[in-house]
Amino acid sequence: MFIPRETSFFLPKFCIHTHVVSPATEPFRSVYIRCYAPGSTEPIVEELIDTPALSDQKKLVSELEAGQEAPKIIVAAASIILSPFEIRGPGLISMRAVVDNVQAEVSLGSLRVVVAD
Repeated sequence: MFIPRETSFFLPKFCIHTHVVSPATEPFRSVYIRCYAPGSTEPIVEELIDTPALSDQKKLVSELEAGQEAPKIIVAAASIILSPFEIRGPGLISMRAVVDNVQAEVSLGSLRVVVAD
């Protein structure tokens, strides 16, 4: 993403859509999504994704057709809309997830922010 200057820049709206995928044999208990802005060591947003109860996830998987070659997976998805969104300078806008309250974050991707020439 190109920004016009090195100093703070505001976008009226910024949307992030993300997916967290897990094998069906390891259903989610909880999924938190965190967004980090350039130059920020703390998340600017942390949201809990609503996940079905563990028993509901297992039931869905058990009802899938047997003999299918496709891998069985569970997907948690979220859209986060930041309005307005302040970009304080160049760097990375990063998305990370915390799954089942495990300390380590899972990287979901990032967007590089650079000043346009």
